[in-house]
Amino acid sequence: LFPYTTLFRSRIMDYSDFMKLGEGKPNVPSAPYIENTPAVIAYTGGTTGEPKGVIITNEAFNAMITENKAVHYDADPKDNALGMAPPWTYYGLSNSFNAYLCLGVKIELLPKFGPDDLGKLTLKHKANHIETVPSALIGLINEPKIKNKDLSYIRTVIVGADKLSETAEKEFNEFLAKHNSSAKVTKGYGMTEVCAAAAYSLGNTNSSGTVGIPLLLENISVFDTDDFDKELTTGERGEVCIRGPKNMVGYFGKFKDQTDQVLKVHSDGSVWAHTGDIGHMNQDGKLYIDGRIKRMFVKNGFKIFPGEIENQILKHPDVEQVAIVGVEDDSNGF
Repeated sequence: LFPYTTLFRSRIMDYSDFMKLGEGKPNVPSAPYIENTPAVIAYTGGTTGEPKGVIITNEAFNAMITENKAVHYDADPKDNALGMAPPWTYYGLSNSFNAYLCLGVKIELLPKFGPDDLGKLTLKHKANHIETVPSALIGLINEPKIKNKDLSYIRTVIVGADKLSETAEKEFNEFLAKHNSSAKVTKGYGMTEVCAAAAYSLGNTNSSGTVGIPLLLENISVFDTDDFDKELTTGERGEVCIRGPKNMVGYFGKFKDQTDQVLKVHSDGSVWAHTGDIGHMNQDGKLYIDGRIKRMFVKNGFKIFPGEIENQILKHPDVEQVAIVGVEDDSNGF
């Protein structure tokens, strides 16, 4: 261990020492601007197979900042936020770290934490803004040290990367109110291939069950799962597709040939990112995610969405988490 540690330290330079190396040296000219040059690669596990590198341009990153500033999260330069989203994902790198820094908010970097640690971390850092995943909220609610604490300093709670059940949403909002916070949990929606978030719920768009409306520069629509040129109307379920300035350039390396499985050119020439999610939009333009195409079962000609069944089961007070799976049946299929 000792030789390894010595070698590791020999490859590390303190930032102040790095800056001193530039003292008295001529300024380096700025790199020329080249439009739509790939700038960042982040990895996604997807639903199957090996992780794929997703290439995003500098313009896409800047578009995310524009969208975040439009939402603004009630952020103040004196605020601090918990950096809980993994930094090798766009949810962490773009939506959490880069967005908050551009809003002037201090980021508490958390190199290691578990699903039950949000309560302890909230008390330790007095975070004004929390961006995390739905399962972490359970850890906050169940933290014994937080039972009688004042959480009025929490002003924003954002969840993404997984679906938040309506039951959990209601329970967490009641928990915040009980602890003197005026915040209500807000939901974001997107995918790595569109630099994470494309929709967000805030204010009157933050009703129970919805992931909100498209962010400032995004177009979101629902298309027929059997004919992706057929755009569906209000209330009709189909595949959720996204078109905007944050759509990826493509996959990196050996997976680049699979780019067209996500970025599909429609008959009018427009390019949409196909999410693989089943959803619908209501008359107010709010987006609801009903499940995944691969989790949609067909029984006797009827489409069955496990997410709906899970939501109903979660309403029972003795159920904390649930997952529905399809089982083959000789006479009725699934």
